[in-house]
Amino acid sequence: MAKRLAAAALLVIAAQAASFAQASPTLDGTWLTADGSAKIRFEPCAAALCGRLVWLREPNDPETGQPILDKNNPNPAQRGRPLLGIPVITDIKAIERGEWRANAYNAEDSETYEVTLKLTSPNQLALRGCGLFGLICKRELWSRSQ
Repeated sequence: MAKRLAAAALLVIAAQAASFAQASPTLDGTWLTADGSAKIRFEPCAAALCGRLVWLREPNDPETGQPILDKNNPNPAQRGRPLLGIPVITDIKAIERGEWRANAYNAEDSETYEVTLKLTSPNQLALRGCGLFGLICKRELWSRSQ
């Protein structure tokens, strides 16, 4: 009888843990961008969560053969840093269950955009950002990666 009660208690605890996991969607992990050219890993950065560039399909500059640098950065002191490893998604704040607002740094144009991140499934993340005062918006779907 005691074994049955213990087994039943374990089942209840396991069901509660599974429902908690479903109730708390997370960005944690590595995501492949829509065009497959980069991977972003969401992880703790200082006191908050950030998305760090951890993989590039083409990590080297074709002109120099060296790692791609953040050469368009508005801060001259950061133009010599390699892109790999920098946080490109910062200031992540939850706005509702499975949805966050953040800033996204685009190294190609050296601009930072406000974006919305929304889990559309456990393995798919929709990223939406707008420019020109909201007149031009772009949406892409990222997939969870290994």
